[in-house]
Amino acid sequence: MAVRTLRSERFILFVSYSFELARNALFLVAIGIILHTFVGTLVIIEGSSMEPNLHSGQSVFVSKIGYFMGEPQRGDVVVMKFPGDPFHKKYIKRIIGLPGEHITMRDGSVFINDERLSEAYLPAGTTTTSIKHQEFQIGSDEYVALGDNRALSNDSRIWGILPRQFIIGRAAFSLWPASTLGAIKHTSY
Repeated sequence: MAVRTLRSERFILFVSYSFELARNALFLVAIGIILHTFVGTLVIIEGSSMEPNLHSGQSVFVSKIGYFMGEPQRGDVVVMKFPGDPFHKKYIKRIIGLPGEHITMRDGSVFINDERLSEAYLPAGTTTTSIKHQEFQIGSDEYVALGDNRALSNDSRIWGILPRQFIIGRAAFSLWPASTLGAIKHTSY
C-alpha cells in the first residue's frame, strides 16, 4: 500500500507542478504579447539604406508607446510597414515631411514649403536625387520618409507618401553590436 500512495503523491505533485508551470508560461506569453503590441519590439536592420547612422545587422528597440500619445516628428527614425507589401516587409527610414507640408526635391536637396531642409545627420556632400523633380503635398495622417543613404534607399522618392497607419514605432535604442549601445539620436530642426 505504501508504494501506491507514494506513486500517487508523486503523480499529484507532477500534475500540480506542470499546471503551475503552464500557468506561469501562459502569463509570460500574455505579458510578452501586450509589451510587443503596445510598448515596443526589437528589430534587426537589414540593408544599407540608413548608413552611416544605422547599419545592417544592428539590433534596435522600437518604441511604439510614444506614438500612442503623440505623432511622428521630423527627424524621427521609424520602423514601418513597406507600403508595397505591408504584411511582410518592414523598412527603417527617417521622417522628413509632415502632414500638411509641401515637399519638393530638386537641385540635390529637400525643400519643405520652399525652404531648404538642413540635414546635419547626412555626410557632407550627400545629395538627394530623384528620378525626376518630385513634389509631394502631404495630406493629414501622411508622411514623407527617406533613408539616410540617399544613393541606396528605397523610400518615398520611389513609393510615394507614407500613410500613418504603416508606421510601427520610433527606433529609440541601439542594442547590438555593443559598440552602438545607446539611444538613437533624435534630430531636432
